[in-house]
Amino acid sequence: METTDGKENEKPAGEKEEITITFRDKRGFPFTRVATNVLLGIPNLRHCMLAFENGEELEWDQSLKAFHRLVYSTNLYRRLGRFLLIKISAVRSRKFRQALLRSGKELDLTRGGNKRLKKYMKKYPPK
Repeated sequence: METTDGKENEKPAGEKEEITITFRDKRGFPFTRVATNVLLGIPNLRHCMLAFENGEELEWDQSLKAFHRLVYSTNLYRRLGRFLLIKISAVRSRKFRQALLRSGKELDLTRGGNKRLKKYMKKYPPK
């Protein structure tokens, strides 16, 4: 009989676990998506609408603030105002008060969001 010391399932140092979020379909069955595949998040009353890289849009039953707390450690997302959380690597360019994503979608920004995006793009230019 083999004994295990409980270290078999541990990840090597430096390798992080994927952050997943759970949704429910119309029948109530749960399904998960990887949180780092989210391009942008928009609040919708007490829920938030999350747009994914594959074009899928899903409503999550928690707030945008809760999603931002969940993915904060990845350092991939920035809050550009009260109503927009965006993945910085998904932004291709910035015009006056608009952000153009790699998917071709244009987002209107507030003055504060425009200033923040300008600062982030200066510090971390798109590749």
